[in-house]
Amino acid sequence: MAASAAFSRNSGAGHLPQAYRIIEPYFQDDWKVTRRLTLNAGVRVSLFGVYKETHHNAYNWEAKAFSSALSESVHVSRFGGH
Repeated sequence: MAASAAFSRNSGAGHLPQAYRIIEPYFQDDWKVTRRLTLNAGVRVSLFGVYKETHHNAYNWEAKAFSSALSESVHVSRFGGH
């Protein structure tokens, strides 16, 4: 195995200012049905927020940006990934 002659990294990139919120409230209560029986029940609600990245450096697939003409000129080798 040969050692790499050079290595570079874009250390000026810093961190991606990201925001993703998840709120999961939990409601619980006890009901005394009889003198000897207490019913305990609870419900958890999971609310998933929207992922945001301040500088728009992270994104997902956008179908309207796809060009079938451009895709025909791209070749990905199954051996090297290039």
